[in-house]
Amino acid sequence: MLKILSTDGVLPAEFTINLPVVVDTSGAGAEVIVPIDGMISDEHRSIAYHIPASGRDENKADAFRASIITEPDQKRKNKAIHSSSSGWPDETKIDPNKENGSKNQSTKDKAGALPPLINHDEVLKSMKWTSYPASGCSQAEHNKLVTMFKGKIPASFSRYNCLRLLLELKHHQTTSLWTERAVLEELFFSLISFSEENILDTANWEGHPLVKHDTWLSDVHHCHWGGVTCGITTIGVAEGNQENSFDNTHETVEECKKSRLRARHRNRCDRRRVYDGWTCGECPPLDTVTKLDLNKLGFTGVLTANLYMLTHLNRINVMGNLIHGGFPDTFEQFKYLEFIDVSRNQMSGLLPEHLPMSIAELWLEENHFIGAIPKSIATRKALSYVDLSQNSLTGTIPRDIGKMTWLNSLYLSRNQLSGKIPDWEPSIYLRLLDLSHNTLTGTLPLSIAQSLYALDHLDLSDNRLTGTIPDFTHNNNNNNVVNLTANEFIGEIPSALCKKGPYAPIFGCDAFICPSGTYSPSGAASQFGKCVPCEGVTTFLGQTSCTASEYVVGDLDFDGTLSQREVLQLLFTFTNGFGWGNQYTKFWSDIQTPSCDLPGITCQDKFVTKINITASMCTGINNKYSDMGCAGLPSELGLLSKLKLLFIRGGDQKLQGSIPKEIAYLKHLEHIDLEGSAIQGPINELANLESLRVLNLQRSSVSGTLPPFNSTSSLRVLNLGQNNLEGSIPSSYGHMKKLEELILDNLELYGNNLWGTIPDSLGSCSGLKRIDLFANKLTGTIPYNLGSLSNLQILHLKSNYLSGSLPSNLIDDMANFIWLDVSENQISGTIPESFGKSTSLKDLRLGNNEIYGPIPIDLCRNKEINDGPSLGDKYGCDHILCPLDTISHAGYATTTSKCVPCPEGSDKCREFSNEEILRMLYAYLGSGNDEWNESFRKLDPASNVCEWHGVTCEDGEIKGLSFPNSGMNL
Repeated sequence: MLKILSTDGVLPAEFTINLPVVVDTSGAGAEVIVPIDGMISDEHRSIAYHIPASGRDENKADAFRASIITEPDQKRKNKAIHSSSSGWPDETKIDPNKENGSKNQSTKDKAGALPPLINHDEVLKSMKWTSYPASGCSQAEHNKLVTMFKGKIPASFSRYNCLRLLLELKHHQTTSLWTERAVLEELFFSLISFSEENILDTANWEGHPLVKHDTWLSDVHHCHWGGVTCGITTIGVAEGNQENSFDNTHETVEECKKSRLRARHRNRCDRRRVYDGWTCGECPPLDTVTKLDLNKLGFTGVLTANLYMLTHLNRINVMGNLIHGGFPDTFEQFKYLEFIDVSRNQMSGLLPEHLPMSIAELWLEENHFIGAIPKSIATRKALSYVDLSQNSLTGTIPRDIGKMTWLNSLYLSRNQLSGKIPDWEPSIYLRLLDLSHNTLTGTLPLSIAQSLYALDHLDLSDNRLTGTIPDFTHNNNNNNVVNLTANEFIGEIPSALCKKGPYAPIFGCDAFICPSGTYSPSGAASQFGKCVPCEGVTTFLGQTSCTASEYVVGDLDFDGTLSQREVLQLLFTFTNGFGWGNQYTKFWSDIQTPSCDLPGITCQDKFVTKINITASMCTGINNKYSDMGCAGLPSELGLLSKLKLLFIRGGDQKLQGSIPKEIAYLKHLEHIDLEGSAIQGPINELANLESLRVLNLQRSSVSGTLPPFNSTSSLRVLNLGQNNLEGSIPSSYGHMKKLEELILDNLELYGNNLWGTIPDSLGSCSGLKRIDLFANKLTGTIPYNLGSLSNLQILHLKSNYLSGSLPSNLIDDMANFIWLDVSENQISGTIPESFGKSTSLKDLRLGNNEIYGPIPIDLCRNKEINDGPSLGDKYGCDHILCPLDTISHAGYATTTSKCVPCPEGSDKCREFSNEEILRMLYAYLGSGNDEWNESFRKLDPASNVCEWHGVTCEDGEIKGLSFPNSGMNL
C-alpha cells in the first residue's frame, strides 16, 4: 500500500492506493511526482509523495503519469515520465535516486571537483549490507550510521530518521551529491549559526521567519519555500529585484545561439519553457532549484561548501545580512551560476581565486575582503558587472581586466588599491568605471580619455593621480558623468570638459573641477556653491578643503550668507529634488526661479511662511553616483524665520535623516507633518516650539522619549504613532489645556516600548477628543479621571498590560463618545451598568481580557453598538462578549465570526483556576455593596484557596461556600 499526500487542493489531502498501480493526474494540477524527503512512516513502511501545483503550463495541459511498482522484499522503484510537446525536451525521467530530475553527474566528472566524502563500499561492508536497505533499519543500526558519518555528513542530518538518512546515502552513492532539499536545510542551519545540538531542539529555530512564514523545513516541496525558485533562470537582479532584460525577438533560436550577445545575455527560462526567439539553450527541469533570494534576513552564519550540489543554480542573492567567513572553495564547481550577490555582509578573507566560468555578475561590495584582486577574474569572459567596492583590497588593478570583452560596469572604489591605472583600452561595452577613494598614482591613461565617449560614468576622484588632464577633444558625449576631483592634477582644464554637467551653464569649467587656488567641498562648483578662493591652497585642481577659510554650503552668490532661495535650494538638493516629479523639478532646479514662485511654497510679505510639498523625497538615489545620497532636511531651514507650516508627504516617501535641532528656532512654526517618512532620531527639541499646534510624525522612525511638552504649549494634535519611542508618558501632558488628540499607538512590529502608567493628569485635558495608546507596554489601571473628559470620542488602549476594572464613570458624561477598545489587556471585573445607557457608543471592544458576566441587559439590547441592528437580535449578548467556554477571533460575535465552543486542547481558550473563579465571584458580590466585609475582599494569592474566608474544603477540594453575617445583600 502507498500513502500519497497532496497539498495543491486538487487531489485529496491524503489517500492510499494499492500497488502496483498507475496514477494518472492529467489536467488535475499535478506537474510531477517527486519524493518528499523525510515524509516516511516507519510503521506502515510506506513512502509519501507530494504533488506540487505551481509551475504547470495551463495552455499545454500536459499529462503526467507515474508507474509505481513495489515488491515486498525488493528495492522500491518509481519512475515518472513527462509527456513531450513542441519545444519541450522529448522525455524527462525523474529518478528518486537523482534529485528532481538532475542528471547523474558525479563531481568526479568536473574539473577540480572534490572527491566524495564517503566510501560507500566501506560503509556497506561495515554494516554487513549488500546495498542500502529500502525498508529502513533498526535503532542500533541507525546509531551506528550516525557515529560512522559524524563529521562527514551535514550536521542538519541529525534530524533525519533512518529511512531519510538511507535515502540520502543512496542518492550520494549514485551521484556524489546530497539531495537539493538536504543542501537547502544544511544552508539554513549554517546561516543561522546553529550547532548540531541546537538543531535537534525545534524551539530554537521554529520561530525563524523562513520557517514560520515561508514554509522552510516543512512538508511543502522545497521549490515552494520562500526565496527558492525552481526552473526559472535570469541574471542581472540587483536590489529591489530589477532584472535586466534585452530585446532580441527577431533572432531565431539558432541565430541566438550564434549571437555575440549570448555572452552577455545568458539563458532566460520561465515556467513556460517556450523557445520564443530570444532564449538560447536548454532550460533546467522545472523542479530543480535555480535561484536563491535570501536577502535581508539577519543571517549571521556562513555559506556552506555543499551549495555547489544545487547543480542548476543560476543565482544566489544573500545581500544585506551579517554573513561572515569567506567563499567556499567549491564555488568553482558551479556550472550554471551567473549571478552572485553577497554585498552588505561581513564576509572576509581573500577573494575567490577561481570563480565559476559561467559567472556574469559579481556583487561583493561592503564586506571585509582583503588582499589583491585575483588575476583570474579576467578569465571569466562572461562577466558584465563587477562590484568590489568598500572592502579592504590592496595591490594593483590587474592589467588583463581590459581584455574582458563584455564588461559593462566595474566598481573598485573605497579600497586601498595602489599603483597606476593600467593603460588598457576598455571594452566598447564598458559604461561605468569607478576607481575613486583609493591611492592610485601616476597619470591618467590616454586610452581612458579617448574611450570616454562610450562611458556613462567615470569616477577617479580621491586618489593621487598626477600630471595634466588629457585632451578630451574626441568626447562628444556631454551626458556622461566624469569626476576627477581630489587628485593632484595641474594645468589647464580641457575645453571639452567645460560643457559637462547640469551646472555648466552657470559655472562654466568650474562645474567640472575647481581651478587651482580655489576649492569647494565637492571639488567642483555645484548646487552647494561656487569654487571659492583659498589663500595658501596648492596649485592642484579640484581641491576639497581649505584650512584658511570656512565654506558656506549653499552660498551660490558667494555673499557670505544664505538667502531664502538658497535655503530652499538646499532642501531640493539634500532630498534629491530631481525625483520629486516634473511639476516641482521644472522650477526648483532653476536657481533663478524666485522663492515665492516655487510650487509648494507660500509667502507673505515676501517671507516664506509655508512649505507644502506632496512629493516623494529621497527616491531614485543611486549611491554609486553620489557620496551624499539623501542628506534629509537641511539645518538651514532654521533660517526661514517666518515659517508656519512644514508639510512634506508623498506616496513613496523616503525622506531620511533627522529633524534638525535648528527647527526649534522657528518661533512661528505651527504645523509639522512628516507622516510616513523615514525620519529618525530624537525629537525632544520640538517641545520648545511654543506656537506648535499640530505635530504629526506617524509611521516614521523617530526614537527616544516623548517630547516634554508643558502647560505653555499650544499643541492640539500630537500624533507619534508607529515609531520607535520608549519611556513613559510625561505627566505634563495633562497640563496641555488645548490638546485635542493624543495618538501614540506604537505598533510592536516596529519595536516600540512605551511603558509605565497612563497619567491621571490626562483627565485635565478637557479638550481631548481622541486618546490612542494602542500596542505598547503600558501597565496599571485605566485612570478614573478619564471619565471627566466630556469631549472624548475615541479611547484606544488595545494590546497593553492594563489591569483592574473598567471605571464606572467612563461613559457617564461623554455625550460624543463613540469608540472604546481595551481588548487584549488584563482588564477584569464586570461591565459597568452605565455602558448600557450610552446613546452615542458605536464600537465596544472588550475581548481577550478577564471580564466576566453578567453583561448589562441594556447593553445587549443596544442596537447601535457593534452592528447591533443585525447582530443583537441574532446573537443576543454574544455581540458584546463571547460567554465562557466559547471563542471568536474578536472575542465577540461579528458578521464573519460567531462565538463557538472552545476546541478541546485549544491554546486560544483560557482555563480559569479555582482561585480566579472565586476572585471573580467575590468581586461581583462585593461590587457596589459598602457593607461587604473587608475580610472577604482580602484574598491572599499565595495562600491555599481552602484557607480563604467562606470556603469549605474536603481532602483539598472545594465543597461549599458560606458567608454568614457577611452583610451581603444578595
